[in-house]
Amino acid sequence: MYRGVLSRDIKRQCIKCKGEYVIRTFSFDSGFCPDCQPRFFSWPQWSERSPAATRSLWLLLVALHIAFLPFFALLLDGGVISIPGSLYCITAILYFAVQFGLVRATGWPILTRLQVVALLLLPAYGLAVFVALFYLSQRIRYGP
Repeated sequence: MYRGVLSRDIKRQCIKCKGEYVIRTFSFDSGFCPDCQPRFFSWPQWSERSPAATRSLWLLLVALHIAFLPFFALLLDGGVISIPGSLYCITAILYFAVQFGLVRATGWPILTRLQVVALLLLPAYGLAVFVALFYLSQRIRYGP
């Protein structure tokens, strides 16, 4: 059976067991062999120290900020947090776009546990700091 030129199989090494597994050319690669693949109730993929886990963590953060943007812009219309929240999401999405461009050239780093926790808490503390800076700058600019 002819499989075509573009459907070559690629051998990769598993992150957990270091065994070899095969993927197709244009298929998604989680970094795990079929035996070590995380199941539904297992630890998330970013708990492993690997470039694939870092990529999945950054993709989760992008998805969270894209989901927050319509929430702040549409549902919290004119509220205390809607304008700075929307600006924060747009700024974070632009930052992630630049980061994805940089890691494409340099490769995904392997993060420590503390870096993973800090990135997972970014939507909370990033938004809080951005709201505080927004209202501080408004107070400085327009007075009390």
